[in-house]
Amino acid sequence: MSGPRGARIEDGRRLVVSSIYVWFQDDFGNGTDAAVIAHLARHALPELKKALVGFERLSGHDYDWAINAPSR
Repeated sequence: MSGPRGARIEDGRRLVVSSIYVWFQDDFGNGTDAAVIAHLARHALPELKKALVGFERLSGHDYDWAINAPSR
C-alpha cells in the first residue's frame, strides 16, 4: 500500500482508513480494528508500517466517490 487512500495518519494521532476497511471489516481479519491495523501493517510500505505501531483503533474513514464517476 503506497498511497494515502488506503490509510493515513493525521496529526500524528488519528488513523484514517478507506471506508472499504470499515464496510468489509470482517474480510480483513476477525472483524476488529486491531485486525484491520494488522492487515495494513502487513501490506504497508516501511514508513506507514512504522507509524502504525501503537495504534489499536481506527479514528475515522472516508471514501473517494469521484472514482465511481463516469468519465467525461
